[in-house]
Amino acid sequence: MQITGFNLKIDYLAYVVGTVSDHILHIDRKDFSLRELCGQNRFILITPASGIEDGG
Repeated sequence: MQITGFNLKIDYLAYVVGTVSDHILHIDRKDFSLRELCGQNRFILITPASGIEDGG
């Protein structure tokens, strides 16, 4: 998982999807709108799938 603007490895991310601007999750060269997936003003927890290893 990569979050731009941070220089650290994290195991999970607790996040609130905004109401003004959209947030984009980028996985394997695909972009996902968190607003479309979850709705506005939603608390979400993002974790890597089990069995996935860091390819970095």
